[in-house]
Amino acid sequence: MERLLGVHVQHHFLDFQQESSLKGEVLLTEHLLRVTQLGRVLKEDILSAGPVDLKGCTACLYEAQIRACILPLQDRSDKDFRAYLSLNQSRFHDGDEAQITVVSTRDAYLYVYNVDTDWNATLIFPNDYAPDNRVLAGGTFTYPNEALRGKGIRSVARLSPGSKVSAEMIRVVATKVPLPQSLLEPSGPTSTERNLPISSELHGSGSFLKLMHKLQTIDVEWVEDAQAFTIQAR
Repeated sequence: MERLLGVHVQHHFLDFQQESSLKGEVLLTEHLLRVTQLGRVLKEDILSAGPVDLKGCTACLYEAQIRACILPLQDRSDKDFRAYLSLNQSRFHDGDEAQITVVSTRDAYLYVYNVDTDWNATLIFPNDYAPDNRVLAGGTFTYPNEALRGKGIRSVARLSPGSKVSAEMIRVVATKVPLPQSLLEPSGPTSTERNLPISSELHGSGSFLKLMHKLQTIDVEWVEDAQAFTIQAR
């Protein structure tokens, strides 16, 4: 990455006291590879990962080797266009309510996805209950907001049946113009689902990567951000 993008790659990582046994260590990979705004990671594979012993200290170092496919960003007319995503917490228990916050530096249209460790995704927002996804520059977008909560709309962290823990991501794509409906696969929850799930019960096979590839081929200015989280059984 440093050779391709010309930057020194820094990193930070989650407390993996709970997450260290998760297959793939996607959370650690995500934090390592999304630190630069000069390139976009299309795909990443962990070659090896695990605790390493040091002299007098058992398993006190965590070491990973990562192989990534990185596409340098094309020159953009608006280099200050950014979107910043945050969650109300990074570790949920099954049934906890989640709240998503996004700030865009420009007027933009937001598309919020839940993505699992296999890059399968579902569109959380916009949806039938909240179809207006345009936000103003510098304003804070919250989902679900108080108006939606007053109507009984919730984002609830849910584990798949039989699972005890899940590592996932919320990702936002912000665009200067609305995206065509045909691009927003997979489709979001049906109109009967009032409590929209933040969970690994998703649709598609690597569907978020497919969306990224499609976005690269269209003449639309867009940016993204991501926040990793885990869901644990109570």
